[in-house]
Amino acid sequence: MIVVLGAFNYDLCAYGERFAEPGETLHYQSFETGVGGKGSNSACAAAVLGGQDVHFIGSVGKDKFAEEFMESMSKFGVKMHVLEHKDVSSGVAMINIVESGENSIVIVNGANNHFTNMHISDFPHWNSANMLICQCEIPWEYNAFALQHARERGISTILNLAPAVIPKDRYFLKDVQYLICNEIEKQMLDDAVARDEIEFPEGIIFIISLGEKGAMLLKNGIETHVDGLQVDVVDSTGAGDCLVGSFAHFKSEGLEDSQALAKACQVASYCVERRGTQKSYRSLRDLPPLQ
Repeated sequence: MIVVLGAFNYDLCAYGERFAEPGETLHYQSFETGVGGKGSNSACAAAVLGGQDVHFIGSVGKDKFAEEFMESMSKFGVKMHVLEHKDVSSGVAMINIVESGENSIVIVNGANNHFTNMHISDFPHWNSANMLICQCEIPWEYNAFALQHARERGISTILNLAPAVIPKDRYFLKDVQYLICNEIEKQMLDDAVARDEIEFPEGIIFIISLGEKGAMLLKNGIETHVDGLQVDVVDSTGAGDCLVGSFAHFKSEGLEDSQALAKACQVASYCVERRGTQKSYRSLRDLPPLQ
């Protein structure tokens, strides 16, 4: 069973030719809405592949965005454990996507800032979990609590270091088994180590996402490169989250690290062929055969 602790954001997506310069107003061609947030995305990416129970621990406002979110997650088969707040909005992400498939995102965290440790510890299925996924869209203190809670119970842990934030805690990685980041985030980590601000715990496994070039697995000092697929990029929003959720799925199915990463890279490659975030995620039966 996979548990995901993280953010829900309601996506407001605008599609145009290019990004606006500061002070410039552009007319874009189309607009769509959808359910997103790194935690929510990872949960859906894991659930849509089938074969694993996926549970989401989150925090929402009492609003229309949350209603649509709960309905959408239910359709993916994700089981929900959420706090509902009357005095704060659900999270919102304003996303601009240009013709190259690149995106620019502004996030209002809203209810994602309002977790409690009790809400996390009260999740009733910890004893059945074998994998926990966390990211950095919620306050770090709640990730730290959940990661320690999981490791004390022998649960494997994944931290997606995105958005690119390094907590002010020298030992913040102590309960992380798999650290997933992109090249910029990995450089930020290496720079922090060079400044003697953080430490990499012994045995931590790095997965570095490389976009269209695939990903790199760094384990016990050995680098293993996994190729991505050559596809026509329509919208790259949520591809990293898809990689994270897919990797957790294949690990929970018993694959070893490089095999799980290879399949996850293929799944994430296919998702950029479609517009949207969660709506671009497909089940195994809807995907070409994975290698």
